Amino acid sequence: MSDGTESALLGGRRKGVRLGAGAFSAVLGWVAVAQAVQAQSVWVNRTPGPHPRSELGMAYDSGRGVTVVYGGCCPYFNDTWEWDGDMWARRTTGGPGSTPGIRADFSMAYDSARGKVVLFGGWAGSSFFGDTWEWDGVSWSLRATSGPGARIGHEMVYDSTRQRVVLFGGISERDYEGDTWEWDGTQWTFRSSSGPLGREGHAMAFDSARGVTVLHSGYRGLSAFAETWEWNGSTWMFRTSSGPPGRYYHTMAYDSARQRVVLYGGENGLIEYGDTWEWNGAQWTLGATTGAPVRRDHAMVYDENRQRILLVGGNGNGNYRADVREWDGTSWTLRMIISPVPRFSHGQAYDPLSRETIVFGGQFENGLFASDTLGWDGKNWRSRAASGPSARIGHAMVLDTARNRIVLFGGLTTNSGYDRGTWAWNGNQWIFLSNIGPSARRDHAMAYDPVRDVVVLFGGWDGTRLGDTWELDGATWTQRSSTGPSPRYGHAMAFDHASPKVILFGGQDGAGYNGATWQWDGTQWKQRPPAGPSARAYHAMASNAYDRRILLSGGYNGSNMNDTWEWNGRKWTQIVGSAHGSRRAHGMSYDPDRGQIVVFGGVVVITNGATWHYGPPAVCQSGDLNFDGVVDELDVPLFVALQLDSAGVHPATFCSADMDDSGTIDGDDIQLFLDRLPPS
Repeated sequence: MSDGTESALLGGRRKGVRLGAGAFSAVLGWVAVAQAVQAQSVWVNRTPGPHPRSELGMAYDSGRGVTVVYGGCCPYFNDTWEWDGDMWARRTTGGPGSTPGIRADFSMAYDSARGKVVLFGGWAGSSFFGDTWEWDGVSWSLRATSGPGARIGHEMVYDSTRQRVVLFGGISERDYEGDTWEWDGTQWTFRSSSGPLGREGHAMAFDSARGVTVLHSGYRGLSAFAETWEWNGSTWMFRTSSGPPGRYYHTMAYDSARQRVVLYGGENGLIEYGDTWEWNGAQWTLGATTGAPVRRDHAMVYDENRQRILLVGGNGNGNYRADVREWDGTSWTLRMIISPVPRFSHGQAYDPLSRETIVFGGQFENGLFASDTLGWDGKNWRSRAASGPSARIGHAMVLDTARNRIVLFGGLTTNSGYDRGTWAWNGNQWIFLSNIGPSARRDHAMAYDPVRDVVVLFGGWDGTRLGDTWELDGATWTQRSSTGPSPRYGHAMAFDHASPKVILFGGQDGAGYNGATWQWDGTQWKQRPPAGPSARAYHAMASNAYDRRILLSGGYNGSNMNDTWEWNGRKWTQIVGSAHGSRRAHGMSYDPDRGQIVVFGGVVVITNGATWHYGPPAVCQSGDLNFDGVVDELDVPLFVALQLDSAGVHPATFCSADMDDSGTIDGDDIQLFLDRLPPS
């Protein structure tokens, strides 16, 4: 910026100043650089918050105005997250000794006098923990290894009147525990062994207006207690057995603005609850029975800044949750879908009308099939449609770019078995097109050929392996071939912009897992040289139109696979140094507006709900145009160049400079970019 050219350009666009020939001459080199900027593509986990989980720990840090989440199950986590009321920030991933380690079914409470989150107990699937940790907003510290015996299913709250953390109950390797302990920031002190019978899965909250800890229900043996107790700092007092039915692994939090203890969810061994109750110190009142799906083992706190009860995670109907909801005293509001309910064998394709990756259907961890439609805008998930195709798995979805619609075909449905229906997503809703065409099937593959303007379908399973090829011209399905690749299912297909032809790889045929690459030219199939990925099925492929490459990831050959390959029109090349974790039956599609391959879900160890991107490590609307993680003077010449000419620039660079997310780089982006720069 020594010649003032960049300042002149930015100022000129804002104020309508005519720029001289010297300024435009200086910017010619920047335009070339901006068009060439493209960092190496990498896999990045873009899940915008804690992964789906239950048995997590959560506490509200009133000193810093954030909700802190740690750990949970399953698998067992050791990550620390903070929610500021609008966004999640990941704080730690946890090296050995730097965090409490992987664990679940522990308890956390915030000590407001000392500004520390206190964590005690839990387990990681085998032995129980009896250690005490504290989080100060920067790091975890091990504070004690003695005190209450190792246990799970206990509860802790902070008594702000006496400035003590209160712990009660749980189950140890010995028995159900009925002891009461207090933590003063230095050591644990045993307070009582009388009061409620030993139990686990109870809920507690501190009523600061009345200066008492409130306890409700819990589990012992075959019994779920339907009782409410209060601890005044020295004695437990039984209050009532009326109110919410007996349950366990529910949660409670105290709403200090309304002076009510709020209770939500839980289970009794036969049913899971989705009801909300409030305790005013004298009686329970049913507040709502709708607004949040049934669940247990979730976490709940009161956000003092926003004066809302915050609910996160849990497990409902056998599925791990990853939603954020708020209770305002009247109703529940969904604030964020961190991740759709984890699933596999779903359909996925990009919708250019809403500029979202669309996911439909799939199978949940509990074995049930999904019928929901969800959209991912690169940062957040949202629910898109309540109606459309019936619940199903093993269907295929692909974007028809000529008609700006997503085509869905087939699958295995809950009610009618194998399906042969064709549906279209028009950006807002599903429209049924036809049930005339390919026979009913699942685990087939489809790709859209933009040169010939047809959707190509091959293979699948209807109780036998299928080997037919069909094409949809936008209105009618036509069978094109019954020869070519051997009959198979679990294969993947994508359009190769370099050839340009449809590419098929892998699957499971009569000989087992297959590792052949085939090419469809619209008339016949041709097998390509065999070198490339190893034989597999239930992998995923997506076509990157900008780079003219096909990306392949994951799959299954007796175990889940974690490799990534790229097809350039002639051969396969393995991508090393970056991976999204071993998985199969995941969804994958290309987002052309953000220059990213998007992967969602699949089976890892269990059914997964993570969202991954593959592409330059760009953050849209960030202003970080050279992808170095900061917005500074090095980004200014690139931004200026894109203001003058953004044609041909990589989509990841484009979306980083499109500060208002309008789809154009123009003068409206300038002030937003300047606001991101550090003070000079």
